[in-house]
Amino acid sequence: MASQLKDQFGESAPRAIAAMIRAVHAAFPHDDFLADVRKGYGPLSLTQRGFHIAGALRKHLPQEYPRAVRILVESASQPHDHQASGGMAAFLYMPHLFFIAQHGLEHFEDSMRAQHALTQRFTAEFSVRAYLEKHPERTLALLREWTRDPSEHVRRLDHPDLLVATAKSWLKSATPERRWIVNHALRSAIKRADAGALGALGYGGKADVSVRKVAITPARARIGGSVNISFVLANKLAKRQRVMADLVVHFVKARGTGAKTFKLKAVDLPPRGSVTLGKKIALKQLTTRKHYPGVHRVEALLNGQRVKLGQFALTPAA
Repeated sequence: MASQLKDQFGESAPRAIAAMIRAVHAAFPHDDFLADVRKGYGPLSLTQRGFHIAGALRKHLPQEYPRAVRILVESASQPHDHQASGGMAAFLYMPHLFFIAQHGLEHFEDSMRAQHALTQRFTAEFSVRAYLEKHPERTLALLREWTRDPSEHVRRLDHPDLLVATAKSWLKSATPERRWIVNHALRSAIKRADAGALGALGYGGKADVSVRKVAITPARARIGGSVNISFVLANKLAKRQRVMADLVVHFVKARGTGAKTFKLKAVDLPPRGSVTLGKKIALKQLTTRKHYPGVHRVEALLNGQRVKLGQFALTPAA
């Protein structure tokens, strides 16, 4: 499936983006941009290709962000010859929004205007998360305004109740294929421990479990390395329990901390039964996550309830 999706976002996508930009910004170095995009493009996944193109855009667009993002938004309305099937055509604008997520956080108003415009072509649900984390109050206030926007494509960013209601209706007498679709659609809501989404999938209510044998190794990890986190989840009741178990790491940021949720497993615990859960967390520097030294708190997320597991210290790379 992944290779089929990324094949719909082949070299015709960056060529189309380059032509669209040059149509509104004649100084855009079309050939240099494409040469940079082609370096290492083939093996990349769909999302990695989006970030890769966003990085090339940063290099070749004007360095003044407000000007660069205006060019991107203006170029989005230009005709192009990129074609894709299976609903993939709109992914042409994915790099535009990745560009905004990575480079526009210090330009809130310019970036939010751009996301408002671009989400009418391709969802801004990913890029807006960076602004919810960096500027939570300002972003939420604006999203509340957007719930009344004339465009249904803008309004779709903020409808958790409708999401849950639709999911519940689709789950009635659902085939395995439809259930998979619903689970996939609710993945972001589950990660943020939305009670309605958890309940729709049968994981509502506090899990009556205990957490034992927590292991976080190494206790002092290096940037570029990894940390292993595991624990035993035990059912305290004499009846079966369904538990949605996830892992939350509070990563140290340049300013403060930011929580990231990692999926573990949906488990069906037998009476008095137990299961060992764990995950290896890579600590390499990524385009989507930059690591900083400091103490990182770790929690388990069990049916939306947080349980402290411990912490690990992250130190600079050797």
